[in-house]
Amino acid sequence: MSFRNTFIAPTEDEKIFLAQIIDMIKITRNRNVMKFSSFLNEREAILATNCLNREMCSNFTFFGGYDDATRKILGIFPDYINEHRSLFPIEPLTFTYKKEYNLSHRDFLGALMSLQVKRDVIGDILVGEGRTVAFVKDSISPLILNEVSKIGRIGVSVERGISCDLPTDQNYEEIDGTVSSLRLDCVVSLATRLSRGKASSFIKSSGVILNHIDCYDCSKSLIEGDVLSIKGYGKYKLSSIGGNTKKGRIHISIKKYK
Repeated sequence: MSFRNTFIAPTEDEKIFLAQIIDMIKITRNRNVMKFSSFLNEREAILATNCLNREMCSNFTFFGGYDDATRKILGIFPDYINEHRSLFPIEPLTFTYKKEYNLSHRDFLGALMSLQVKRDVIGDILVGEGRTVAFVKDSISPLILNEVSKIGRIGVSVERGISCDLPTDQNYEEIDGTVSSLRLDCVVSLATRLSRGKASSFIKSSGVILNHIDCYDCSKSLIEGDVLSIKGYGKYKLSSIGGNTKKGRIHISIKKYK
């Protein structure tokens, strides 16, 4: 897992979190054992990466149970361990139900949280038609298997593992267009359908959260994979950057999360 060079000033609560990361590093070094965090969100993963780099810890991996997971567990390993993914304490659970029922991510998360477990033991939840896969810490999978038979009022069956391809998360709107440059104001203009002038004024006055950091710089250059949270408009990801038009404009695709 890699991030663009990003510094985030931690809050007081996050300083406690970083102290826990340092403890994990010390235990791995002193006892020669591997250590795992709970599921981390994207901001926590960036904070942890910065901390690991400062502590000169190089044998670590983030993994959420599948490629491109959003919520991931940090694993720190002794030098003699090279294969990491199979060691992570993650178990996928597959929920099946009738296709006509339109269950949402919120429905599944609510049902799992009602078991009085913490949010950080639950990773990504991929919702499909008639089938949903949730990635959880293996310590809570027996509880879910024994206790969950309904999501809301809808009956479901739950089994360990993934029986076929992962559901494709289509919980977003695709926005395609061209921009004159990859400046923040240009991308925000396309995403929000504001004029570039209005987008610039918005950024200067209200700011945009770029990769979990407040940004007021209209000229900030974006790269593929950058995530924007725009107050009043929603969350977006610059999902792809294509070629140029004959007039020199750049083709881009943006995901707007629903």
